[in-house]
Amino acid sequence: MKRESPVDKYHEREAGAKIEEKWNLQVFECAKFYRCDWQLMRNGEHLAFAEYKFSTKKIAEKGEHYWINLSKIMFAESLIMISGKPWFLFVEFPEGIFYHQLEYPVHPFFEISRFIKKDQDGNYSKQPCAILPIKEFHKLDEDKTSPL
Repeated sequence: MKRESPVDKYHEREAGAKIEEKWNLQVFECAKFYRCDWQLMRNGEHLAFAEYKFSTKKIAEKGEHYWINLSKIMFAESLIMISGKPWFLFVEFPEGIFYHQLEYPVHPFFEISRFIKKDQDGNYSKQPCAILPIKEFHKLDEDKTSPL
């Protein structure tokens, strides 16, 4: 089963290059079917794990919340607990790349709901999701220094 289209992979790699340049680190792609997209490192030291998403909608169109598959957050929390290092969600909106950071100790609670997801075959399914406040996202280009 194909999980990402060549266009998706292109956007992901372009965003990774921007993050490398802006934060002075290396973005390594995780293996296919791994539960997050990237490992962030500098000089051979593990700094964080990260997930990348691309949105055709403007950030204002998302309203006050960003919805993400609950399994992504569950895996993120386990990575944080094992490593003691942060996890980032990078979302590329038309306005630029924004990120949400989770750190140890892990965010106490998330609002949970359900959302409709379309798979590669065009089928729709309802899945549990975590709801992240948009106000907790930071624009990559506006950061003066890397959080890592």
